[in-house]
Amino acid sequence: MIYTLASNTSFCDTLATHLLHEYGGDTWGIARIIIYVPTNRAAKTLKEAFLRQTDGKTLLLPKIISFANLDVFDASGLEPVSPLTRQLLLSKLVQAKQPMGEDKAFALAGSLADLIDEMHHYDVSFEQLKDIAPENFAIHWQETLSFLEIIEKSWPLILNERHQIDPSLYQIKQAESLINSWIHIPPKTPVLAVGFTGGLPIVERFLKAVLNLPVGQIFIPNLDKDLPEDVWNALDETHPQCYLKKLLDFLNVKRKDVDVLFNEPNDRFKLLSAALMPAAKTYLWQNNIQVKADKNIRLVECKTPQTEAFEIACLLREVLQTPAKTAALVTTDRQLARRVKIQMQKWNVILDDSAGTPLNLTPVGTFLIQLANAAVSQKQSDLLCVLKHPLCLDGQDYTQFRKQVHQAEKQARRTHKDLDFPLKTDISGFMNLFVNPIRIPFAVLLKTHLQVAQDLATSIDRSGEERLFASDAGQAVSDVLTQVLAQAETIGDIEPLVYADLFQMILQTSTVRPRYGMHPRLDILGPIEARLQQPDLIIVGGLNEGTFPQLPSTDAWINRPMRKMCNLPAPEEKIGVSAQDFMHLLQAKEVILTRALKNDGVQTIPSRWLTRLQTVLEKAGEKLDTYTEGFGACVLNVQHRAPAERPEPKPPLSARPTQLSISDISVFLKDPYAIYAKHILHLYKLQDLQDTPNEACFGNAVHDALAAFLKLPPAQQTKEKLLFLGEQFLSQEGFNSKNSAFFRPKFEKIANWFLSEYQNAFPKAVQHLIEQTAIMQLHVDDKDFYLNGRADRIDIFADNTASVIDYKTGGTIPSARSVEKCNEPQLSLEALMIKEGFFPCKQKEPAMLSYWHITGNKDGGEIVDVTPKDMAGLLENIKNKLEDLLAKYNDPDTGYPACPKIKYQPVYNDYAHLERLAEWQDQGENDDS
Repeated sequence: MIYTLASNTSFCDTLATHLLHEYGGDTWGIARIIIYVPTNRAAKTLKEAFLRQTDGKTLLLPKIISFANLDVFDASGLEPVSPLTRQLLLSKLVQAKQPMGEDKAFALAGSLADLIDEMHHYDVSFEQLKDIAPENFAIHWQETLSFLEIIEKSWPLILNERHQIDPSLYQIKQAESLINSWIHIPPKTPVLAVGFTGGLPIVERFLKAVLNLPVGQIFIPNLDKDLPEDVWNALDETHPQCYLKKLLDFLNVKRKDVDVLFNEPNDRFKLLSAALMPAAKTYLWQNNIQVKADKNIRLVECKTPQTEAFEIACLLREVLQTPAKTAALVTTDRQLARRVKIQMQKWNVILDDSAGTPLNLTPVGTFLIQLANAAVSQKQSDLLCVLKHPLCLDGQDYTQFRKQVHQAEKQARRTHKDLDFPLKTDISGFMNLFVNPIRIPFAVLLKTHLQVAQDLATSIDRSGEERLFASDAGQAVSDVLTQVLAQAETIGDIEPLVYADLFQMILQTSTVRPRYGMHPRLDILGPIEARLQQPDLIIVGGLNEGTFPQLPSTDAWINRPMRKMCNLPAPEEKIGVSAQDFMHLLQAKEVILTRALKNDGVQTIPSRWLTRLQTVLEKAGEKLDTYTEGFGACVLNVQHRAPAERPEPKPPLSARPTQLSISDISVFLKDPYAIYAKHILHLYKLQDLQDTPNEACFGNAVHDALAAFLKLPPAQQTKEKLLFLGEQFLSQEGFNSKNSAFFRPKFEKIANWFLSEYQNAFPKAVQHLIEQTAIMQLHVDDKDFYLNGRADRIDIFADNTASVIDYKTGGTIPSARSVEKCNEPQLSLEALMIKEGFFPCKQKEPAMLSYWHITGNKDGGEIVDVTPKDMAGLLENIKNKLEDLLAKYNDPDTGYPACPKIKYQPVYNDYAHLERLAEWQDQGENDDS
């Protein structure tokens, strides 16, 4: 007999009720039943359903067996090869076929292993690859087919030598052995197959064997018996009923002959059946389709994936307010699942994530990977990541070690020097293994890596081995690395530079789940794990196209025509499985659908299933209940905080600065709060750990080289000398033969351009001030104020005029208009200090203001003349503006506002996070610019 159960009631609870009713009269009746389910989680769910239906009374449960854990096949000494070992062995075959790095070979081996399993699952022999005519395809596909000789010829030989078998083939042989045993000795007790939907040939053969048993029964979910026959016959591989149709055809069973267990009116199933109708039949939506919106299905649309995760966490947290209520988040978006899990941990709620945590994301995994990255890159920043990791203590007390690391980091960032941190553990031996590109045995790298990691993880009271490997995640990492060490000879010698990537890929192959401490009423599930389960609330997260459903990926080995020749399924069949899962999930008692409207600033596309649902409801004059983000927060009665106001601190006059630089005045005009933070609070941005010189370092080298060149006697001012100075100062900034390939040609362009301009302009001057400093004293409101200035270059001419020049090696150049309006006061203030005699050139008349934009691009540079038409008027205006500014902030009632003119805010702002610009700039503040 074949039965179908609708998912609007709990599949497992309904089945348990049925079986207790049928066999519960006999004390041993239930215990004699053998039930086969698809997954281990389904077996656990069914056991719990029996206990619920008996209200905790003593009960002899039926024998519930997961199809994944059949144990009846006599392998005659053959054992399944572990997935990790198989991937390592295949990676060597890949390298033998085509030389490549071990990390790339390992990744390709993983996709080859997937292809091997798929071929086993669909009864495709390796020999069938020969039947694909390579001349029918492009050359690169012919090369691919040649590459696949690995799994046709080489891989079976390795398995024979090792007396092993592929894990997927081992599982198939287990099922075939069970089927054969039934043929010879059919069981006399009831045998039930529960929750299967077909799809794989071995599963279909297994279900057919169950159906042929004397007391065999099959229970399938969500068969749509009301679907019109013409629609049923038109089903394609993307329809949720596709696998069930194929299964019934294989079993030679008519749809009408399938009995419905506990049939109840189900308007929601009718809605979903209409929404997921085949594309060729969607014209039926125009014919006054009779469907109703269900108030227990709601859609929550959020701005970003981050807010989506928070909304979901709030909804899950709200469930705990109702005794005995259960809920599950079902999603294929692993990042969304991790975000929700982390948010719930903040509320001390540990969620059971059925997918587990990849070992590379566990604490011990990240520590080992960071240590490997530091060795490969030899960067200060990567070494600092190791030292700041919670597992790194170097044999010291936690608080003491953290404090020392913080001080060392602060010192390195302030001085812009190498990280100086004396470690008790000698890591030089491990780090030196990665200095030279000499191939080294993988076993040597891994053993040294683990030894250094254990030494660094040692605390004053616990060994490093205990701190790393005592936890569940640590034990899982230990098991994986033990397997890898056993295959170290297979891996052989590798280039040290690929070690970190290979190590991370190895950890990614395995996951870990905590054994205890998870909340009993909340879960995070994948669509497969959610089958046969029915919590009170299901949240379907990440309902965007490409996530749910996940789009079929391009096969690296076999294209669509090849798959068809090999009788492998089309990639679109995965869409049908996703539709089937969507149909099941939306039949829970209460369903909340969530999606993010944008991801990384890019507009997202709603899932096709969601679009279909909304469209069919619209055609019926109905509408899906939709909420914007904030719904979850409202459930928890969270009061939204008022947006931040523009900060405007008012420190006492005694704390206000009396000395600023010219560059500070430029900032003062645009962002007074930055002056408050820098000169009153004394907050300074810490420099990055300078592992590799950057554009700023290049700019420093250019300034220093040009200054040194112009200070030389004219006879020594040659191109060769300028290039020599460039090399000297580039080296001082940390540039070497490895990291200066981009910057040295730029400096040569700058040298050629600068010498050309120098020959035209510089010799005409009678005096040259290079990087000259000066201090101008002002007296404002009975208070002295000092302005510091340093000019890159001042040329004095015979007519007592001066040209003020500033070098710019990056960014944008201020326009002449902004200089004339005193919005960019740097050159104007330098000119004012020249006119009033504060630079050591007596009083001169500034006649020219210009920026030399020296970038090394195109011709090497350009001169931007920003000289105003009325120089005297400009100097008078800038002086008045400076005195007005100082007088204004000499008043204790005047605050230091953040960016008073939004249009003219600084391009680079080190204090934007303190000013909370994003919170108040969009509130319609008046911009008086």
